[in-house]
Parts: sequence; structure tokens; C-alpha cells
Amino acid sequence: LHRLMTARISTGEFDDNLAYTEAAAERKAAQAEAGGAAPNQTPERLEAAEAMANEAVVMLKNNGILPLQVEGKEDYSIAIVGAWQTDMYLGVYTSGQSITENHINIQQGIANAIQKINPDVAFDYITSNTLTAEDEAVIRNADAVIVVVGTNSSYSAEDRDRTTIIL
Repeated sequence: LHRLMTARISTGEFDDNLAYTEAAAERKAAQAEAGGAAPNQTPERLEAAEAMANEAVVMLKNNGILPLQVEGKEDYSIAIVGAWQTDMYLGVYTSGQSITENHINIQQGIANAIQKINPDVAFDYITSNTLTAEDEAVIRNADAVIVVVGTNSSYSAEDRDRTTIIL
């Protein structure tokens, strides 16, 4: 314990950080006074969050499909499939989920980006975990299909995701 606390003290963890806390308090007060619901969402943090989100996208294989060629096309349809497309899962450990200012879910982000290029693109949103015959027909008839998968805290957390570490 002595070595642990010595290391923590030497890193400055317990130093007085009054200048930082005063600046943060002033910023939060100014944003609250201006009607901002999310006082910690500074332009720098929003820019960093966008950069991290861009880096976090994973594409397993492209085969020339992306980017979608929607510019100037008439009667172009996109089906977005998956229950997680409307979720706003921003992390369990320290991220508050109640402030939704500046939040855009996956469905909104995809639709907004594509409609900037071609506002005539038609979207079908399939949010059920079980596909119906109608859903399958929509998927077959779409020009492009985007599948959104993921997990949330109801079954993906330290105390819920696995009952054992045995593989």
C-alpha cells in the first residue's frame, strides 16, 4: 500500500488543481447561463469525439461497394437493418446517458450524410431482431443494405457478459 500511495502521490494525483477546477466551474456556469444542457461538451471535446467516432468504424470487407454511389440517382433505396441503429450507447462506466444535446444515433447519422448528397434517397428502417417476410422483401429490393449490430449494458458488462473465463 505504501508503494502504491507513493506512486500515486508522485504522479500528482492528489495535487491541488484549483486553477483547473475554477476554469471548469466558470465554463459550466457560462454554458448553463447560455442555455446549454451539456456544459462539458466544449467545441474541443465535440471535435475529439467526432474524430474518435470516425476512427472507431470497422469495415470487414469492401469489395468496391463503399462509398455508396447515391449522387444524382433517382429511386435509390437503402435499408438499415438492426435493433441498435437508434440506440445511443455511449459507455457505461463514466458516461452519463441523460444529456442528449449533440447526440446523433447511427440511423440519423447515416440518413443525414446520405441525404446531404441526395435528398431523394428512400430509407427503410428495420429495427426488429426478428425479420418478417415483409422485412426480407424490403432487404431484397433495396439498392443497398446497411446492417447495424452491437450490444448494450443489459447483457454486456463486467457482471453480465460471461459467467466464466473458460473458453
